[in-house]
Amino acid sequence: NSDRRLDEMMNMATNRMKAAIISSQILYHFIQDINRSANVSVVAVSGNESRVREEYGMSEFLMSDNYDYLINNMLKLLFKGSRGVKFIEGDPVEQVININGSNILITHGTLFKEGQAAMQQVFGKYAAKGILLDYVLCGHIHFTNITDIYSRSGSLVGNNVYSDRSLNLVTKASQVCHLVDKDGSIDNIKISLQYFNGFEGYDIEDDLEAYNSLFADNTRERETIVQVVI
Repeated sequence: NSDRRLDEMMNMATNRMKAAIISSQILYHFIQDINRSANVSVVAVSGNESRVREEYGMSEFLMSDNYDYLINNMLKLLFKGSRGVKFIEGDPVEQVININGSNILITHGTLFKEGQAAMQQVFGKYAAKGILLDYVLCGHIHFTNITDIYSRSGSLVGNNVYSDRSLNLVTKASQVCHLVDKDGSIDNIKISLQYFNGFEGYDIEDDLEAYNSLFADNTRERETIVQVVI
């Protein structure tokens, strides 16, 4: 999360560099899990809240000065020489990938407006460049919205102060899986991550706290429970 605003800083469990290290560890385990049964191609774009500088720009120079860019390149180093894991090089702002013959735009969606009419402008822009899009994947506002031509994913951490109080969106931790068939059909499955009791997580360094804003209440005082086993 950004730390340029007081609201955001007060709702952070740790600083952004430690959060980047934790994210790299979690994604490393996640990619390893998938790679046990399938080849993995990784594509990444940068988001606005992860920028290092105060100023936000859309140039490749500014968008690569970004913690998201750092995480992706840390993963590339960790998987260097690994079999079955490939990183797709490209623009840190927007990338078009082809899966089973379908052209899919990957972008954070910072400047995208909601609605089919607004999204068709994005399709038109790429058509003018000679690229016919089949689908768009974006995120940004922590709110899952799946449609016929685009999907705006939620967030792994769920709600935050901005989406809740500025945008008045009720959001929960989630992720979306997209299945692209050879016949051109694209199916999208939302997976809830809000309730994780009973699931075993990945091991991360004990001295680094995981970023967790599921209910945007990280400033609330926590109760400490001590269990004694005799």
